[in-house]
Amino acid sequence: MRCFDKEFCSQQRQCLGRIYNCQLIESDLTVCQSPKKSSRRYEYIQYGNGQRFGKQKNVSRDTNNVDSWRRWIFWKCSYCFCLCDDHQNSDRYFNLRETVSDVKANKVMTGVRFVKKNRVFHLQIQEGQILPRGAINQSTVEWKPVDGYKIDDTNIREGVDYHSMNYKSRGLNLDEITYTNDGSFVVTGVRFQATKGRLNLIVLFSNFDFVKGMLIEPESTRKYQSNSDIKGRIELHLKNLDVPTLSFDSSQPLSKDGQYLEFVNTGMEQDAAQTTVPFIDIQDVVSNHPVPLAGISIYYKGSPGYGGFVTPKIISYDISPHLPPVTML
Repeated sequence: MRCFDKEFCSQQRQCLGRIYNCQLIESDLTVCQSPKKSSRRYEYIQYGNGQRFGKQKNVSRDTNNVDSWRRWIFWKCSYCFCLCDDHQNSDRYFNLRETVSDVKANKVMTGVRFVKKNRVFHLQIQEGQILPRGAINQSTVEWKPVDGYKIDDTNIREGVDYHSMNYKSRGLNLDEITYTNDGSFVVTGVRFQATKGRLNLIVLFSNFDFVKGMLIEPESTRKYQSNSDIKGRIELHLKNLDVPTLSFDSSQPLSKDGQYLEFVNTGMEQDAAQTTVPFIDIQDVVSNHPVPLAGISIYYKGSPGYGGFVTPKIISYDISPHLPPVTML
């Protein structure tokens, strides 16, 4: 595919990756380009038949009228609408390293959030020292720093240290991970694992003594739990959606445990397919008063018609089985 100096395509930012899902455009076009420093290419694209991709609003640059042309006598050159999988201009990396609380200091997980550092998304954990009967020493609660590596650092390897999303490997499993119902384990760590082109959540649990408030040999008794062996996962399809931050409605949980989703482009008509959704929600996921955790979840939330968000959820440790029975007078 080649552009010529006098044609509109030569004025576009080049796709420095792979091209997918090209659709031939037979109609003449009016194209409103985005500002040069924008991450977008177009504000909107208006077809000759009246159909429009994107939202027509205040135009910061002149519009361009575009149509097919002929190269010499034999070749008719038409424009196509394609998806660009460009790794150089996107942050698509997820940390695969394990993040564990300071178990030697008797600390457990009390919260979690997504953070991005050096273009890599991490699950950052909040930790605190566990005390007798499930209490947390609030003076010890803090966010554990994430690893500061860069993907091009020496000895940093894709598939070991981080996972890179691409068009053929862009899935995320939506799971709620707990371990046992007997109250003998609490969460002390998390990580992602790349399995069959999808990110899968793994949670680390450690045995503890509820009455004494002590982790029991955390280095040797810890257990890893995931739902990677679920068969027949059902995809949560995301199609023809708008940018999630444009919604005025509050987000609601829209996924079920055991589903999966793929990161996709926004709809053509809504956004000219220029934004990757769902977004990553970076809000702190913590309780008002820090408590030990019995599990972690990754789920999808949003509002109808919009691309939504991926976010973690915490499952608080249930102390009710340890409480004495109430005597009715």
